[in-house]
Amino acid sequence: MMVQMPIDYGKNIYHFTRIETALLYILPSHNLKLTSLLESNDPKENRTFGFWSILSEVDMSKHQTIKHAFQVFLHKNCKHLCFSLDYKKNRFFVPGFRHPTMWAHYADNSKGVCLVINREKFLLENSKLINSKIKYKSILDFPSIDWRQWEKGENSYLEKFVNKNANKLFFQKHYHWSNEHELKFIEIGQIEYCSIQNSLVGVYLGPDFDSKLNNLILELMKPYNGQIERLIIEDGEFFASPILSTNDEF
Repeated sequence: MMVQMPIDYGKNIYHFTRIETALLYILPSHNLKLTSLLESNDPKENRTFGFWSILSEVDMSKHQTIKHAFQVFLHKNCKHLCFSLDYKKNRFFVPGFRHPTMWAHYADNSKGVCLVINREKFLLENSKLINSKIKYKSILDFPSIDWRQWEKGENSYLEKFVNKNANKLFFQKHYHWSNEHELKFIEIGQIEYCSIQNSLVGVYLGPDFDSKLNNLILELMKPYNGQIERLIIEDGEFFASPILSTNDEF
């Protein structure tokens, strides 16, 4: 009999990843790795980042110099970690793991996993990070760098600029990304990892997860005392079945 993992809407956040990443790095280390903003798959972040609008009243040479300095600063000092949230569809709440595009884009075409993390406990474990839901817009507006102030301080000015304008710089995306229902965590500094030791409550295995790896993931999940379930799609609906061993039948 297939049963669904109990969901307390709004309590959990969801991180989709490849199985290799989960088994080799995340679960053994009890950590999630923050990545550079410039390694995002959003062109606004990894390519333009509003560079077309953050500077005015400067010639092209100075524009390129400040643009490069800003890119270097972001790459060295600004990292992010992204989750999906529960969401509403046709007046009904949908748990964040039921996200076909997220399974396709971030979990190796449904061969990977979705980590279920208690939001409140994760915040306690990683209190130095800033976070917000993403706001989706058709037109993105960015704050302007004061090039005169930048010339006086360069990196010290950029640090103040980024902290002051974090909401506009990090927590807005084009509406085409709105189906991700994203919650983003930002580190402005040198922290590289987020702990999930006390906040990971379960794992969903993708519909195409290799069942030969069942015993391995069961062993790795023992320290977390979390629930493990395999997603099954029938007639366009998601169902979940508990994982017991390699010999489970689906």
